[in-house]
Amino acid sequence: MFKRILKHIFLILIMLSSSSAFAFTGYVSGILRSYNNLGQYCPDDLSRSCVGSNYNESDANSFQPLRHMKVRLYNGNHLIGVGTTNIAGAYLIQYSSPTVPGSLKIRVRLEHRDGRFRVFLANGHSQNLDYTSSIVYWNTSASNPQYMGTIHWGSAGLPIKGANIYEGAWRTWHYAFRYSAPIGWHFNNVKILNGTSGNVSSSNEKKISILSGSQFQYHTIAHEMGHVGSSAATNGGTFDYPPNVYCYPNTSGTNCNHTLSSQEWGSAQFEEGLATFMGMAGAFDPSSHDPIYCIGQGEDICAPPSTSSLSVDLETSLGSNCTNADRRREINSAKYMRDLYDNTTGDGMQISFSNMMVSIHSFYNGIGSSTGNHGKNEPWSFWKTYVDDFDGRSTRDYRYHIENDHSLNTNFIYNLNCNPVGD
Repeated sequence: MFKRILKHIFLILIMLSSSSAFAFTGYVSGILRSYNNLGQYCPDDLSRSCVGSNYNESDANSFQPLRHMKVRLYNGNHLIGVGTTNIAGAYLIQYSSPTVPGSLKIRVRLEHRDGRFRVFLANGHSQNLDYTSSIVYWNTSASNPQYMGTIHWGSAGLPIKGANIYEGAWRTWHYAFRYSAPIGWHFNNVKILNGTSGNVSSSNEKKISILSGSQFQYHTIAHEMGHVGSSAATNGGTFDYPPNVYCYPNTSGTNCNHTLSSQEWGSAQFEEGLATFMGMAGAFDPSSHDPIYCIGQGEDICAPPSTSSLSVDLETSLGSNCTNADRRREINSAKYMRDLYDNTTGDGMQISFSNMMVSIHSFYNGIGSSTGNHGKNEPWSFWKTYVDDFDGRSTRDYRYHIENDHSLNTNFIYNLNCNPVGD
């Protein structure tokens, strides 16, 4: 009898020594917010129409939810639970700890919940937002979790730069990119570096670098997202022909700069205009009357196009008085694609963002020979009728594919959008 009792005591001790058998479990919930300092919003006054704008003054200069982010829960240095925030920044996390939690640490890693993109420091190290609570109620349930309250990071005087970059990237993904199947297949694990020496995108590496000083420029973030988005739509391709794509009319040279209104070889003109259109599709839906795009203008609203060469209304055109050279500007390509997309009265073709990206995919991946006319590897040639068709991967080539894919005639809007910046 005594031996049998000892045997049972021994089995009980084994069970108690098992962390899985005697884990401390519970649930925590709360809301996560960060101070949003992104500029280039649509103003709430009557200076322009904000119909169709997805980012308005009421969204800026205020605490906004940390939306669709991965959240981790720690007991000391031990990871005990993971979860995600919803669009309101709310989370519910179940945890299991082998020891009684002395504290609970919430860690936000500025990473999209589906692994689409993640913001890092300029040196490539993880950028985290942490909050620790010394109050712990374990053995809570999903229906009655420990509520951690609303946690705020940043302030008007010291906004979190990485969180603002995430906000700009999230808006581009949520309002535009997620509606495209080709982008959805390949836009994953994009690395965004916070505070680098320049605003650049490396599409083949799925990497975006945001210049120190540009972290609050929404349109800059959206434009760079557009480059990686165009690569995703083509399954890793790029429309640029390096290294002299920004040296028009030269046929050699490196490190040439480009602007909204500078003339470029067709591949660069198209790629830059495409990135602008894709980024601004997140900022303005098809019903927008004043989709004003600006870059490099700080943290406030965009200056009116009439007063700044760095601003342009993507919806406004001056007419069809075109010359071949005018079709070589980045803004011409962006305006043409905007008119394909918008559903406002007049020149809008009402093509969905999804269908436009299908044509990006078919353009790059080829209809017939990739070296033939309108193919992605079409060679440069003087014999073409139009100078804007001499080199491949141009806006004229994209026009061919969008028209063939969707049985369209876009000649009217193609000729409407050939004027340089200044409208």
